Amino acid sequence: MREFFDLATLVDAILAITLIEGIVLSVYAMRTGRGIGAADLLPNLLAGLCLIMALRLATSGAAWYAVGPCMLAALVCHLVDLRRRWRF
Repeated sequence: MREFFDLATLVDAILAITLIEGIVLSVYAMRTGRGIGAADLLPNLLAGLCLIMALRLATSGAAWYAVGPCMLAALVCHLVDLRRRWRF
């Protein structure tokens, strides 16, 4: 049980749960026509996944040049999400 509470394992679990959440929400939207569509879900989900990957790399001792692109990708996805939601 102690291994489950290892930080790397917890981050991996969060990554897996986030991926499953994205798949479930996408399938639900496709089958029912309700919920959040994939085009609206994807930028937000990708921003979160990029942040989780940056956390995973940082906690495993990866160099800054491995963590940096994940952080930059998260920013780009976040800005795309904001642009899609912004009301003028």
